[in-house]
Amino acid sequence: MTMREMGEPMPKILEAVADAGYEGVEFVDRMDHRMDVEAVDETARAMERTGLESIGVHVWLHELEEEMPALIDKYSELSCDTFVIPYHPDSILRTEVRLQRLVDRIHAVGERLDEQGYDLLYHPNHWDMVPFFDGPVLGQLPSLRLTDRLDPALRRYDADGVRKSGVKPIDEFRRVENELTRWENRVLDRLFIRAGVQEDNSIGELMQNTPFGYIVTETDPDLVNFQLDTAFYLQQGYSPGEVFDHLGDRVKSIHAKDIDLDGYTPGSWPSFVDGGEGDLDYKEVADAARRNDIEWVLYENGHATDPVESIRKGMEQLRAAGLEGRAHRSTDREGADDPDTLKIPTKSRPVRQSEADR
Repeated sequence: MTMREMGEPMPKILEAVADAGYEGVEFVDRMDHRMDVEAVDETARAMERTGLESIGVHVWLHELEEEMPALIDKYSELSCDTFVIPYHPDSILRTEVRLQRLVDRIHAVGERLDEQGYDLLYHPNHWDMVPFFDGPVLGQLPSLRLTDRLDPALRRYDADGVRKSGVKPIDEFRRVENELTRWENRVLDRLFIRAGVQEDNSIGELMQNTPFGYIVTETDPDLVNFQLDTAFYLQQGYSPGEVFDHLGDRVKSIHAKDIDLDGYTPGSWPSFVDGGEGDLDYKEVADAARRNDIEWVLYENGHATDPVESIRKGMEQLRAAGLEGRAHRSTDREGADDPDTLKIPTKSRPVRQSEADR
């Protein structure tokens, strides 16, 4: 997300990331306009030229369920062995019934990836940290995403990864549903963030009474681990370093995203800012990464207006905090694989730097 406003082809974006001193990049696979074979080849050559490593790729859960063979084929060309679920709308309603359904789906994807030698991470958003509610009626409500409940025969791939025919109407309906879900999420986010203001910001509260804690507790570490974003924990009143320490080796990578807490209002997106301009303590992040042997620390600013300047500032903060190396996360501009994040890994063992900016 950091690099999406750069407006250049992927090779140019990767060169800018490498020039800024990053070691790796993370991709974000969009639903439409995906990279074709030629674009993947060009990206692979650019990564080889720049020496950037492929850290992982963000992919929606339903796309991993439906399109895993094609996604593996594509990203294996970029030496990518980690898939990250950015978040899922099911967690927004915060009921244990629906969260368990989500955990079951994540586990099924994790098992399929593990069988083929790939890792799966979950990236919580700020609504994952707001206390959930439950009840005999609300907890049984079906998902509002109808395409998640349709007969699997109508989906793009079956459980064995075989491509299905006649899916065009479902694909079109999903696009419409995705846009409606975005608006639904904005409304629910406003309500839940307002209702979720709490005085107890302890790790115990986080782990016992939030969707995040439920997903951590109920997932199998052999199949599912985590990529955590510093801004969302600060936004909800938690110490990122304490969260990393509590989860330990289940945290495989970090998005070091700065946030201006004074610029945040409930019901809106947080005020993400360039590295060093907000409330994030980069040294706390670096120290926690080293203590917990977290390999990749990724710089990100999803609201960057000058991507190149933003990743330069991010690298300054990471280096000042004692992190070494180069790295970047990328995503596609119009919804494909657009480089919009750079990540920085830290090194204590070493931990490495990369940039991400969704």
